[in-house]
Amino acid sequence: MDNSQVDVLDVRDFLDVDDASDVMIERGLVFDSIQHYEQSDAKCWQRVEPTYEVGGVMRDISPKTKRDRKWALRKSQNSDISEIMLALNVPKSKSDKFAICAEVLLFAISCDNDMKLKNAWFCKDKLCPICQWRRSLKLAYWNEKIIKEVQTGLNIDGDYGKYVFLTLTVKNCHGDNLKDTIKMIHSGFDKMFRRAVFKKYCKGFIRSLEVTYNEHTREFHPHLHVLMLMDPSYWKYKTVSGKRKLTPKLSHSDYIDYWQRACDLDYKPNVDIRKVKRRKGKGDTLEKAVLEISKYAFKPIDLKNLNDYDKRYVISSLIKGLSRVRQVGYGGIFKEIYRKLNVDEEELTKIGEDSDDFIINRFAFSAYGYRSKKYYWMNKK
Repeated sequence: MDNSQVDVLDVRDFLDVDDASDVMIERGLVFDSIQHYEQSDAKCWQRVEPTYEVGGVMRDISPKTKRDRKWALRKSQNSDISEIMLALNVPKSKSDKFAICAEVLLFAISCDNDMKLKNAWFCKDKLCPICQWRRSLKLAYWNEKIIKEVQTGLNIDGDYGKYVFLTLTVKNCHGDNLKDTIKMIHSGFDKMFRRAVFKKYCKGFIRSLEVTYNEHTREFHPHLHVLMLMDPSYWKYKTVSGKRKLTPKLSHSDYIDYWQRACDLDYKPNVDIRKVKRRKGKGDTLEKAVLEISKYAFKPIDLKNLNDYDKRYVISSLIKGLSRVRQVGYGGIFKEIYRKLNVDEEELTKIGEDSDDFIINRFAFSAYGYRSKKYYWMNKK
C-alpha cells in the first residue's frame, strides 16, 4: 500500500465485522453516500443525507508483485457486460446480482498499513471479470497446495515421476455451437483418459477449460489445459544421433491420434505436449503451469472494440455455452487430495481467514463510482 494513502484510511473500529447485519447496514450507507457524491444533481439523491465522506482514490497494491490489483478496471468491465445483459433481457435476478457485484468493499488495515479484503458482495457469475479473477487466485493457491500434498505423499526425495503439460484443441466454433463443442471435448477427454495407457502411466491430472474469442472471425476457441503427473516408467532412454536421450512412451503423434479418436474428429487436431522442467525461482515451469490451469474460463475481452450486435452475440453465446459447465476437473491422486482438502469450486470467491502475522488495526470501506469509474475510500462522518 502507498504511504500517500495512509491519511485517508482514518476509519476506526466502528462495527463488529463478524455481525453480518451490521455490515449490510453499513454497506447500504456507503453506497448511498457514493451515489450522493456522484449524482448530487439528481433529485432522487438530493434528499439523501450522506453518512460517509468520499476520500482519495483507492489502490490495492499486491505486497508480492507490487502491482495494482486493478479493481476499478474489472468493475468497469463488469458494468459493460451488465448493460449488455439488460439488452438481452437476461432474467432480472441474474442481471441485478451481476450489476451490484463488488460495488462496496470492506478492507482490514494492519498497523503497517497492509490491506486485506475482509468483506465483499460478489455475484460469482462465470462472466464476471471480478469474480473470475478472484476465483483464479484461489484456484492457483489450492492447485499449488494440492501439488505439494501429492509430492509429499509420494516422497519427494524419491523418483515420484515428472509433470507433463498438455493442451488439447479442436477447430473454432460459432456461438450457437459453443455449448455442444464444450460437451464434446469434455466427453472426449474422459474417453481418452480411460485408455489403458493413461491408466498405467498417469498418476493424476488437473484439467481446466479455457474459451477465447476471435473478433475477426467471430468464432470461439474452447480448449483444455491438462497438467499430468506421469509415472517414472513412462520415460525410457533411447539413443538418438549417438546420444542417450530420455524419451516418453507416447509420441506427439500418439496424442493427436488418441484425441482425434476420442472426439471422433474427421481432421487432425492441434495438440501441444511438453515436459515441465523444475527450476528454483521464476523459471520454474511447474509454477507457470499451475497458473495456466487456474486462470479464467473465459478471458475478458475489450468489448469497446465490438459493435452492439457483436457484443450481444458474444455475451449471449457465453451465457449459454458456459452454463452448468465445470471449468476444473481432477483425476487420480489429485482428485484424492482435492477431496481431502474439501475445496468447493463454487466458493472460491469467498474471503479467506486472516493469517497470524496480520493484526487488524482498523477497517476501511471502499466504494465504486460509476461516473468516474474509480473506487474511493469512504470515511465515516
